[in-house]
Amino acid sequence: MKRIKELILVLICIVFLSGCVKEHITMNINKDKSLEVKYDVLLSDKLNELGEEGEETDISDDVSELEKKGYTVTAKSENGYSGYTISKKYKSIDDLAKNNNNDE
Repeated sequence: MKRIKELILVLICIVFLSGCVKEHITMNINKDKSLEVKYDVLLSDKLNELGEEGEETDISDDVSELEKKGYTVTAKSENGYSGYTISKKYKSIDDLAKNNNNDE
């Protein structure tokens, strides 16, 4: 019986949370081995409205940390979703592979 309750709870979560978040990752590798990575993460505005009034998520520390590491962070909004685009350009994919992505 406990197993059935857990399964029902998981199914309910899947139904309610599907379509609430959009993610899109783009990676462009040029012939000169330069590389650009772009990551879009958008959250449904309806889901944002469910939060308590006056309660905001402060991600400014996260944004500044990403910017210190060389990423470009821009706010984005489209079709009832809002979030951020995080991108970074690399001069050479070889340098990135040698670095083994330790601090990226």
